[in-house]
Amino acid sequence: MNSTYFNYQKCVNDLTLVLSVGNFYKFSPKVVEKRIVNSEYFSLFNNELLDAQGYISSSTLIKNIFPEIIISDFKNTYIEFEWVAMMYLFLIDKTGFNFETLFLCINIETALQMFKIYHEMDFSASYNRFKELYNAKSIIKIKMNLLGLTNEEVSKQTSISLSMIDALKNRRRNIKKLELEKAFKLSKILDIKIETMLNN
Repeated sequence: MNSTYFNYQKCVNDLTLVLSVGNFYKFSPKVVEKRIVNSEYFSLFNNELLDAQGYISSSTLIKNIFPEIIISDFKNTYIEFEWVAMMYLFLIDKTGFNFETLFLCINIETALQMFKIYHEMDFSASYNRFKELYNAKSIIKIKMNLLGLTNEEVSKQTSISLSMIDALKNRRRNIKKLELEKAFKLSKILDIKIETMLNN
């Protein structure tokens, strides 16, 4: 069996399982997103068809993501969650972005709505939709809007000038040119990983 295909399918199955269990046990999509983003396992997913992934059993994965629930054998299958999992992995492969970046542009709720429209098409339609959303607003602008933060508040907490905040929000300046200490402060204020912010 092709190991790349096997690992890709294992990752599809694992992500499908996490999405399905989260839904079944009524975790909010935002909670599921946060746990995926903070999971060491999912943070290793890359754009090389995930062939560097080590094996992890389904029960261990669920215990890591949802430690508060006890589950012996979860058999429910949700075709829409499998499609969503494949879509996210397709986007990782196409963009090289991490889950946090993907979720900021296409969250789980939006992805489930997309299933109804796009599930009979190939994933290029989903990729085009992602590009449209990604190009519409920077990661920094999206997070500031979600958190209700003003330029003034961010400037005060990070010592980054108002003009620089505005330039970063509107992609007129490259985040990589920001002083490292200020970049880390901004990452902390926005509650996103530094590597996500670098996708700005």
